[in-house]
Amino acid sequence: MPSNIDVEFTVPLPPDEYFEKYFYEEEYDKFQAKFLGLKDLVYELSEAVLDDPKKVKRRVKVVPNVPLPSIVLYYLGNEEMHYYDNYVKDHTTRSITFDEDPPIMQTYIKIHGTVSVLPDPDNPNQCKQSIRVHLDVDSLWIPGAAALIESLLAAELERSYGLIPDALKAFLELKSDQANGTVGVPKEDDNSN
Repeated sequence: MPSNIDVEFTVPLPPDEYFEKYFYEEEYDKFQAKFLGLKDLVYELSEAVLDDPKKVKRRVKVVPNVPLPSIVLYYLGNEEMHYYDNYVKDHTTRSITFDEDPPIMQTYIKIHGTVSVLPDPDNPNQCKQSIRVHLDVDSLWIPGAAALIESLLAAELERSYGLIPDALKAFLELKSDQANGTVGVPKEDDNSN
């Protein structure tokens, strides 16, 4: 049975600034990846969409930091686990559309969605990020396997999307500290002594 995941959170930046400087940009993405516990992100393609210069198409190799059973490594060809995010960033709508290519069972697992930056009608100095994901695992040859795999994937997506606001906050604090020359200087309210 397909799952839909909807997450929305407030971003403490105006929509245009967030979209242009941080939203699916490599420096922030790599920081966020480490924050979310991913091993690596590798940008393999980034190019303008020929029929619309306001769109950029990207393909990113995502390497989770998860130990895998040997049977899974066998099906992966003894490579590390990875998947691909394919997306189009649209500067006109301040959104991306994406689909993911899983490392195995690609004909059975479909993940796609939209991530949008929306203005906050109550505060022009902040915006909302809306994530809408559709996850569908087709029936497999093992009874109940599709539902189990889908529920595990949905839980992991919800967990990682729930961490994005904290990742953004930590990144913005780091950028502020860098701008102020205070990187590595303990804050006054730091009780780590």
